[in-house]
Amino acid sequence: MLNTMRAKGVRGLAAIAAVALVGACSAPQEKDDEEPLPGDLTEVEPEEERAPVELDLEAAEGLCPLIDSDALIDATGHDFKYADGFPKEGDEEFDEEYDSSSCVLKTAEGSFPDLTLANGKKELDDETYVDKVVGDKALVEGLGVAGYSAVLTEDTGAGPALLLNWINEDSWFELRYTEADGVDEGQVEDLVDAFVDLAKGIDAAHAESK
Repeated sequence: MLNTMRAKGVRGLAAIAAVALVGACSAPQEKDDEEPLPGDLTEVEPEEERAPVELDLEAAEGLCPLIDSDALIDATGHDFKYADGFPKEGDEEFDEEYDSSSCVLKTAEGSFPDLTLANGKKELDDETYVDKVVGDKALVEGLGVAGYSAVLTEDTGAGPALLLNWINEDSWFELRYTEADGVDEGQVEDLVDAFVDLAKGIDAAHAESK
């Protein structure tokens, strides 16, 4: 008898709880206007448009200040946005002797196109450089003591690259511009004259910075 009464009581409580739950789900909920619920997308502010990045070659340090960014953009048609140079003021190597320095420029379009500039102390004499390094490559007149240009089409996952290499009285330089995959080799070959002028400007700026 007692067990029967307990069973009826449990069933009664379950029925009451079920009715209360249905009522709670059906009742209109009051919205708190002061504090929106987490995840309420109506309260999300629209994302602000990003300001364009300004290419600051002086701040990038390394060899970057030697590059005429306007001439580079005019020659390639690409808007370079980012630059990073080595060494930087404050680096341990900055006030010490170092083997090489560099600069890398990139656009916002992806890994390529990009531009790299590197230099270091000249270790070969002029005659050896011409014989061993330039060889049968296209000699560039008026660039440093001696220099050459070449268009490279290696299978690197990028497009064709234009390489300029030269020496002056005490340094070697390498300027390499790499296009994106799918760009025709002829388009890069058409850039040789413009990049020779860019390289001459770099060499002159380097001489003035000593």
